[in-house]
Amino acid sequence: MNRRGFIRNFLPLPLLLIGGSNQSSASQPLTTDRPSLNGDGGEEDHASKLQSVLDYAASLAKKVPNGYQKTEIFLSGVFNVRKALTIDANKVCITGPATLLFDIEIDKYCIEFNGVSDVSSAYTNNVGALFDSINFFSRRKADLFYCAASTLGDKNPVCLMNITKCRFTGFDCIFTNGPGGWGWTWSMCGFNSCQTLLKIKREKETYERYTFVSCIWQNGGVAFYVDNPDGKIYWSDGSFDYCKSIAIISNGHVQISGHVEFKGRNRPLVQLSGIGSSFTFNGGSIFIRKNVGRYVMFEQEYDNQISLIGVNFLSDGVNLDDSLISNRKYNSYAVNFGNEKTKDIMKNIPY
Repeated sequence: MNRRGFIRNFLPLPLLLIGGSNQSSASQPLTTDRPSLNGDGGEEDHASKLQSVLDYAASLAKKVPNGYQKTEIFLSGVFNVRKALTIDANKVCITGPATLLFDIEIDKYCIEFNGVSDVSSAYTNNVGALFDSINFFSRRKADLFYCAASTLGDKNPVCLMNITKCRFTGFDCIFTNGPGGWGWTWSMCGFNSCQTLLKIKREKETYERYTFVSCIWQNGGVAFYVDNPDGKIYWSDGSFDYCKSIAIISNGHVQISGHVEFKGRNRPLVQLSGIGSSFTFNGGSIFIRKNVGRYVMFEQEYDNQISLIGVNFLSDGVNLDDSLISNRKYNSYAVNFGNEKTKDIMKNIPY
């Protein structure tokens, strides 16, 4: 079954009501010997121990009518990781609080995922967070996640994953998609001093969205590179603070809401090329600080690729004469300016 078939179909409710036939086992108390590991920091490489507990937990996952009952892994403390890890993302949930200190060769991914499943795990991939309360830190500018599946459709073991309350620092690119790497949701996460958050490229079965809720991208490079006409990124109620750019879109769509703040800008906040590219800022504020020269916030190749809805512009009023909202016509509705000085930016219309 392909991905569209997976979305159209679902298991009938009677097949899911399986708990009542075996009340004796259901009433047994939970045991406490769940997979867990404590990191003591120090100089030891903990990669082998981490891989062992990941593999052991995956072996405990149970098949259920609509996918897998996952195993939760409890990590605590500080872990040094000097070898890449492979995770069965459809079989485990990894819970902290814990810190993973990566020191991986720059041309390798720190974490890859098992891309094969023999059951319809796409239906249960989003049960629980793949990572919850993990602090990811890289000592080099290495790439973190490569997400690709060999079995697709309803047997896709890497789609529709959740990451919550995690922090990412010092990576080159955090997430790169391969075939089937779609539908991830990140909530209440922070990204600091990383070069790129997502690189979304054209791959088989990557039609779906990537979602961020209440996240912050700060002190980094370009958050999103999008080159997939079906690729869509939704960023809700979050912040982009003091970064190079929000997005470079050659094909695809990005929509954001929330808080944007920068100072001394000398390059576009968003760049769009390709007739199928679009960007929407749907509610929030842009704080402009300490302008030093001419720049375009939203650079378009064609008219009306940009839509600004309910956006409030605020500034310190410094050097606004050469600042442009966009180099071409754009869509706007309910755009506001927080003070009289900021209104000066509306005088700078290049068309």
